[in-house]
Amino acid sequence: MSTAEIPAVPEELWQPVSKWTSVRRALSVLAIILLWVLVIFVRKLEDKDNLRETLASFIEPIAGYYWLVFAGLAAVVAATALYGYLDWRHRSFAVSDSGVHVRYGVLMKKHKHMRWDRIQKIDVRRRLFDRLTGQGSLAVAPGGIHLENLEIGLLSVADCQKLRTELLAVVARVRAGQAPQVGDWASRSVENEGEEIYRLSFSRLAGSLIFSLTAVSGLFSVAISIWLYKAAETGGFWAPLIFAITVAINIFRNFARAWGTRVAVTPDGLHMQSGLISYQAQTIPPGRVHAVKLSQPGLWKLFGWWKLELVTADGMNITESASGDPNKSPLIPAGTLEEVLLATWVLMPDLGVPDREVFLREALSGDFQVAGFVPAPRASRWLDPIGWKRSGVALTTRLAVLRHGRWWRRRLILVLHQHYQSLVAKQGPVQRQLGLATLNFAMVSSTFKVEQQNMSLTDVQQLLETENQAGKAARAAANP
Repeated sequence: MSTAEIPAVPEELWQPVSKWTSVRRALSVLAIILLWVLVIFVRKLEDKDNLRETLASFIEPIAGYYWLVFAGLAAVVAATALYGYLDWRHRSFAVSDSGVHVRYGVLMKKHKHMRWDRIQKIDVRRRLFDRLTGQGSLAVAPGGIHLENLEIGLLSVADCQKLRTELLAVVARVRAGQAPQVGDWASRSVENEGEEIYRLSFSRLAGSLIFSLTAVSGLFSVAISIWLYKAAETGGFWAPLIFAITVAINIFRNFARAWGTRVAVTPDGLHMQSGLISYQAQTIPPGRVHAVKLSQPGLWKLFGWWKLELVTADGMNITESASGDPNKSPLIPAGTLEEVLLATWVLMPDLGVPDREVFLREALSGDFQVAGFVPAPRASRWLDPIGWKRSGVALTTRLAVLRHGRWWRRRLILVLHQHYQSLVAKQGPVQRQLGLATLNFAMVSSTFKVEQQNMSLTDVQQLLETENQAGKAARAAANP
């Protein structure tokens, strides 16, 4: 929305953010500078493969000019501190009947606005610095793809929770066709976090990472690189070490992202909290879920663990990957079948079948006796020799169910009829020779593919026609 179209906000409604905001922004600038230096150092280390020579190449150019270096560093620190202070003085937010407003900028003034009817999610985020200082921020997410979140903060944790509660209440009133009626959010009490249905223990988190494909393949790759290093006898020690550190960082990132995951049932939906370094709290309303994916890596079968991932209405995926983005964590990183099914029923209470528990359990096991699946044909064994016997598609009155996998990795995807964007039938050259095809569901946004591969071409054509009719009927019922 352009500045000219943004509704005017009375000056008395504008409120400042926490003073810690200026400190965090200044530290962010310094962190970028340090990261740039570290990247240069690592590249030189890879080239020279000698730590002493690499350090010397950094120190020798500044020998005898240390006072200039320290003066330059002091100037950088002072400049970033001044920048942070000025940014804080010009950063504020307001909550009015027209929506949520944020204004900021020292030289280039900016004013962002989000209407109440555009708000899809409101999450509390706390990065490492925020947790150390008792602060947090609110991420107000709009509906649609490639739309930028509106961030409010930093604020104290209590203020984040109070403001979030007030914003959710206003959004609920607007969706019900009522006037916004924004109240005094600062006087609100902090509500309880609902009835807990899942908590990730340290032992299960560690086990799920140790027995994950990422860890196993990473350790195998490190072992191969060390063996090649010894076999070549070139003295290239730092390359395999840096590779090992990269694998360790990747595993730790997954560990930190899933740390302390807790899911609770609230009146607004499922409330999720997670994160060691960067903490996030978010609520997922049942009506905003487009697809659910339940998966079980092969080694997890020893413990009976499952992972639950979502595609939601705001174009973000609650799935594996927080680029520091905490919105991409699995809802349940590693849970028992009972925990995963309970969360699924909260999000999708009606599966369009008489007995949802029997249906889901048979769909997960791959026993299609009762579930009414259209199975993959025998010809698909040439492209999927392991999982073809347990692959199939079922269409209920509420959703499409895609099932694949046998003993190595099992996967089940539930897609609501009214929430996919389009249907596509695809055929590769080998599939064409075998009379096979792939049924693809195009979603708002998804990091996992919502498709069923290597089905009979005749079945795909029939499923495509049936699902098209089911989708039209579901959308017509949802938007009378």
